This record gives sequence, structure tokens and C-alpha cells, in this order.
Amino acid sequence: MKNIVFIHVIVIIICKVSTGFSQDTINLMSGKQIKAKVVEIDFDKNGYILYDIKKNDKIKSKFIEKEEVYSISYYNNKTEIVYKIDSSKGFILNQNQMYNYVIGEQVAWKNYKTPKLILVGGVFCGISGPFLGVYYGLLIPAAYSAAISFVKPKFKIDNTKKSNESNVEYYNFGYNSVAKSKNIKRTIIAGLSGILASTLIITAMQVNSIDFKK
Repeated sequence: MKNIVFIHVIVIIICKVSTGFSQDTINLMSGKQIKAKVVEIDFDKNGYILYDIKKNDKIKSKFIEKEEVYSISYYNNKTEIVYKIDSSKGFILNQNQMYNYVIGEQVAWKNYKTPKLILVGGVFCGISGPFLGVYYGLLIPAAYSAAISFVKPKFKIDNTKKSNESNVEYYNFGYNSVAKSKNIKRTIIAGLSGILASTLIITAMQVNSIDFKK
């Protein structure tokens, strides 16, 4: 009897060791992904997903609302679709449309890079602003970032999606959403960098002017 209990305990330990560090992938509606171990899914309408995430050899338990999640790709290659159509929350796309939308987002997060010309323009606007006064110093970079939101990013799509116009359309929507977000954030950072550089230049000029008068 003791041997049977001992063997049972050993089997449990082996199972925990073999699966304890396995990671699932939580695919968010935003296109971002969380690599973690899914512990529990609350299937209530406004439920949550509890997961363990390992960082610096420490495991922390966190949770995320289900409405923020599109699907879960488990370590054993199984996939569970969490997304459901709910017009009250603005979720009006069907499963296939949302799948392609999220894939477009994921590709953009991974591959899209803001064109250098856009970043250079952001830095230039940031630098030129303070020379025109405090008001324009903030207005010009802000206006430039707003204008960038209308720029249509270029993207490539694989051949498997070219066969279906609906796939391309929603893939495009998802890709553009993330690409534009990246462009705006990076132009804001570029503009702030320009403002900082301009401020340092103006300060240095003022100090040199005072020293010269002395």
C-alpha cells in the first residue's frame, strides 16, 4: 500500500514538473500576446482569466478580463477562442473577421517600423517649435503627430489571405490600427527629443550671450 501511495506521489510530482513551466499564449484583442500559464477561466459573461507568469525565476499570479482576450493558444497546440460577438461592447465582427483583424495587429506589433522620414520630421518639429515661442513649441509637434495619424502605412500580406478579400480587409484594418498607433507614439517621442535638444541649444546660447556681455 505504501509503495502504491509513493508511486502515486512521484507521478504527480513528475506531471507538475513537466507542465509547471509550460507556457500558453494569451492572444489579446489589441494584438499583443502574453506568454504565461493559464490557471483558470471564469466563464461568466464578465469573467476573467487567471494566469501565472514567470519573471526572474519568480512566479506571479495575475488576471485579465475576458473581453480583452481573443484566444488562448495552449502549450499542447490546442486553441480556445474566447472572443464572442457582443454588440453591447462593440464586438460586432464575426470569428473569421476578428481572427484576421488580430493577426494583422500581431504582424504590425512584430514587424512594422515607423519610416525614418516621419521620425526626422518629428525631431525637426520639436527643434523648431521652441524657437517660435512656448505656445508653438508644443503646438507644432502635437499638430505633426495628429497629421501622421492620417498616413496610411504600407504592409505586406501572405498569399493565404490574398485569396479572400474579406481576410485582406480586416487584416488591413488590424495592421493599420497598430501601425498608426506606433507612428503617433514614436513621433511624440521624437518631438519631445527635439524640444529637449532645442531647449538645450537655446539655454546654451543664452549663457554664452551673458558671458559675452560680461
